[in-house]
Amino acid sequence: MRKKYLFISFLFFFIFLDITYASTHQMNRTEENNYGVNKKWDMNEERIRYALKTPYVDAREKIYDFSNILTNEEEEELYHLILAYEELTGFSLVFLSDNISYSSDKKNEDYAADFYDYNDFGLENSYYSGVIIFRNTYKADPYYGVYYFGEAQLYYSEERNNILLDSIYNDFRSANYMEGLERLIKDMSNYYKEGKDPYIKHYTLDENGVLIKKYVPPFLLATLLSIILTVIFLGITISKNKMVKKAVVATQYLNKESVSITEKKNQFLHSHVTHYTISTSSGSSFSRGGHSGSSGGGHSGGGRHG
Repeated sequence: MRKKYLFISFLFFFIFLDITYASTHQMNRTEENNYGVNKKWDMNEERIRYALKTPYVDAREKIYDFSNILTNEEEEELYHLILAYEELTGFSLVFLSDNISYSSDKKNEDYAADFYDYNDFGLENSYYSGVIIFRNTYKADPYYGVYYFGEAQLYYSEERNNILLDSIYNDFRSANYMEGLERLIKDMSNYYKEGKDPYIKHYTLDENGVLIKKYVPPFLLATLLSIILTVIFLGITISKNKMVKKAVVATQYLNKESVSITEKKNQFLHSHVTHYTISTSSGSSFSRGGHSGSSGGGHSGGGRHG
């Protein structure tokens, strides 16, 4: 009886570990549970269609190794790295591996974005802020990418993301996943400590977390225009003054034969003013990111083949 009790205890212990550090368990999306979506997305027919194609998981587990590329020990190590990153940044961090065929890079991006958007990741954060690391183990063309949501986009521009992706290329290509993930999370943490990315300093987020460009008054252009107009005005004035001949004797001031005035004319100087309008777009999407997934939520990021 005691041996049976010990066996059940050990079995429960290992099941608990699997739930804590990683899971491939999926739940069912139904109309009754709003298709598993607790975010503010209005679940219209299109979003329902995308949600039903997206695995419904427990967001607390953080690691979803559907391709089984990590050992139990690596999953435990990765779990604690994720917790440390979340504590530092306040963002959610998710690792996802899966094997999906694709015909374009966008399909990888859409799959990762939908996985993040239609589950409860970042639910307690403003703009649902967070990061998802996605590894597609599709044998014909392996792929990996890192995608940013909400305020995380303000810390990782295209330039920073390219550096992050390049740094783990050899590790992911040679299946040294844990080494690559450890380096990636460390570098992401260092970028966060450096502060918001200077390449995105003129961008902000709309209500759905999509990057948009802030209006910046064209001070520099206005200053340059003022300087140019001043130089032109001074040049014309100086040129006119040089054409005036100074009089040295009285007869040069007035021609005595022209004293008789027979007709009076009024002459008016006409002025023409040209107005310049400097226009700028205050609502353009961020050219290096700022995509909107099927949910309507914003994200940025990219990936690599290998």
